[in-house]
Amino acid sequence: ALLYRLLKDKRVPLKTKLVISGAIAYIAFPTDIIPDNIPFVGKIDEIAVAFFAIERIIDDVPINVILENWEGKNDIVLVIKNIIEYVVNFTGAKNVEKVYNFVEEVMSL
Repeated sequence: ALLYRLLKDKRVPLKTKLVISGAIAYIAFPTDIIPDNIPFVGKIDEIAVAFFAIERIIDDVPINVILENWEGKNDIVLVIKNIIEYVVNFTGAKNVEKVYNFVEEVMSL
């Protein structure tokens, strides 16, 4: 429900809406970079895409916009933010920033 509301919200940047849409499409699409029939490893690409999209939402969308579109308790959003920051710091996933920055440059043209 939160993703749907963020996609409809005019205060969310277009580039963030593209990241959300792309992540949903990738996770829903049956063909993956890493086949799902490989135990545990098959789901890593979906998890990475989901974490990247969540990180982008947290970084690009003001917290008040997220909370206005959130139906649940507000403290869970802060817990999710802390988990994302921990995973990004633990795994060194900052290299995905290059792809995101490229999308941002293309959008500014």
